Amino acid sequence: MKKTTEYADLFKNLKVPKTWFVSADSLRLFMHFNNLEDIYDKKYTEIEKVRQDYPHIVQLFKNSQFPRRS
Repeated sequence: MKKTTEYADLFKNLKVPKTWFVSADSLRLFMHFNNLEDIYDKKYTEIEKVRQDYPHIVQLFKNSQFPRRS
């Protein structure tokens, strides 16, 4: 593959952040594996209750595991 320098000036200062993602299917599998499905219902909760529950939900996710790949 031949490299082009046509746009070199445009992209010389472009920074690509280090990032990662979890697909929707992987998130569903993760939540099912850790019995976290009831968290889906939280989206209809009043904002004050969400703020109150948030630290607990964060801990639930932090203490959870991804299933082993087969």
